[in-house]
Amino acid sequence: MASNTVSTYALTGTTRPNVVSGCNKTTSGPIQQRLGDQFSSQKYFNPDCFTAPGPFRFGNESRTDNNLRAPGIANFELALFKDTHVTERLVLQLRVESFNLFNRVQFGLSNFTTQIGSAQVGQITTQANDPRLLQLAGRINF
Repeated sequence: MASNTVSTYALTGTTRPNVVSGCNKTTSGPIQQRLGDQFSSQKYFNPDCFTAPGPFRFGNESRTDNNLRAPGIANFELALFKDTHVTERLVLQLRVESFNLFNRVQFGLSNFTTQIGSAQVGQITTQANDPRLLQLAGRINF
């Protein structure tokens, strides 16, 4: 919940929303269409399935909800090594390494955990991974 009346006065716990019974919390479609923004009504999950509990009440939603998961991960890394023996004891190693080889975006968490009751609830506004990174290296082993 955006406001927390429980920990303010009881010094423990957090206010969680109440779940509307019979409501489907998930939305369908590709993740790119469910990101939402300030001009779109599309959300990553259905915020209408949650209501604010009364003052000084905990709410009935669990801390973790198996129906509401973060978007998945699709990162691929690649490393190529080539050893060249200059002498019997001296080895030149050339490396090419790539992180996030196909440059796929991993979307961050939606504003679910602390934003029920705000205008941005259900929107994903962050990226959780870095863009493609390539590095070349040379190493001498002796």
